[in-house]
Amino acid sequence: MKNFTIILFFLSISAFCQGQDIKFKKWLIGVSYEANISSRQLKYSASNEWVKHIRNNSELPRYGFSTGGNFRYNLDQTFSIETGLLFANRGFATKKHQLNWATPNFDFPITSETAFAFYYIEVPLKINFNFALRKLRMYASTGVSMNYFVNRNTTLLVYNNNGDKQKTKSQQKYGYTKDTYSILLGFGMNITISKRVLLNIEPIYIQNFTSITADNKAKEYLYSFGLNTKFFLNLKRNPNK
Repeated sequence: MKNFTIILFFLSISAFCQGQDIKFKKWLIGVSYEANISSRQLKYSASNEWVKHIRNNSELPRYGFSTGGNFRYNLDQTFSIETGLLFANRGFATKKHQLNWATPNFDFPITSETAFAFYYIEVPLKINFNFALRKLRMYASTGVSMNYFVNRNTTLLVYNNNGDKQKTKSQQKYGYTKDTYSILLGFGMNITISKRVLLNIEPIYIQNFTSITADNKAKEYLYSFGLNTKFFLNLKRNPNK
């Protein structure tokens, strides 16, 4: 996936350099895929600081993604409003740690690690500011996302002495905040593919400002750094072209 993203980026730059400056209609419809690295920020009460310390020393970011449909309305040459309906996978993981048994046995697993994936239906709403950077058509964006919790998927991996790996999955639908909100910050490039197709390459930062847990003494906020790739189609050709 990483190599594909890099190849796509350089192909897009080439297409941009050879393309024409096309004016699009007001309305555009598109699809997007965001590859990201996600984690969580912990805010615990003073009495639970020790738990926060243990988790911060034992947990790591993990790969995630979001994908879905997008809609954009161009207010003018400078500003546009964008929304969509996305499925997102965000979360974190634990480090691989040693398992200690009271009675050692060669058949017992020796290490384990766990990945926590939080699935959401997301509805982003953001505004884009378009500007030119030399010959590049750039934009900066900011906004919020309304997120509906679907479930948490937990994947446990245990490793045996002989090198075998066992995977166990489980799901949890309850115990987490159903509706959360995130702030979005992005900076991207508009690339003309054809007279009707526009490509966006956008590094984006997403940070929850509502906790994914309802416990006031142990709040958790998901965040992610990602690369969002979006293809847009204007619904009609510009009659002036």
